[in-house]
Amino acid sequence: MKPRLEEKEGFAVFGLEKPLELNPPDFWTQVHRAGLYQKLFFDAGGAGEPDGERPGVGVVNGMCNYEVVGDYMIFAFVCPGSRTEGYKVVQVPQSTWAVFRGREADHPAKYISKLFHRAYKRWLPKSGYARAPGPDMEIYNVAENGKHIAEVWVPVVRI
Repeated sequence: MKPRLEEKEGFAVFGLEKPLELNPPDFWTQVHRAGLYQKLFFDAGGAGEPDGERPGVGVVNGMCNYEVVGDYMIFAFVCPGSRTEGYKVVQVPQSTWAVFRGREADHPAKYISKLFHRAYKRWLPKSGYARAPGPDMEIYNVAENGKHIAEVWVPVVRI
């Protein structure tokens, strides 16, 4: 399956950086247990309960790139009404993104590792594109039926 290619202007995100000694799943667990996930969700303008069965775009996402934010960041997009005080704010540069979309699942991150594998091991070496500077992003969405759909966004440039 080919990714969709999207040209995006630069944008800002805000969120929580990962401590260097934790891997991303452990970081998500700590953020949930401390109530910081729910706080970030509401500070981003979320309505209802985080991870509830509601249609629309997920508010809380993850990104990793050592050049931009350290090891890992749980983030939301900055938009009008976002409350960014106390969070790390990062400017993500303009880029072309290769977007790999997963199948519907009961768990938001079920297909993340498979999507990264598809991006880096299967598609990128034969695509005519190279990875560009910028973060890899995990975008979490909720379908109309309440199932989760994850996407992996990789910044690319044609070679």
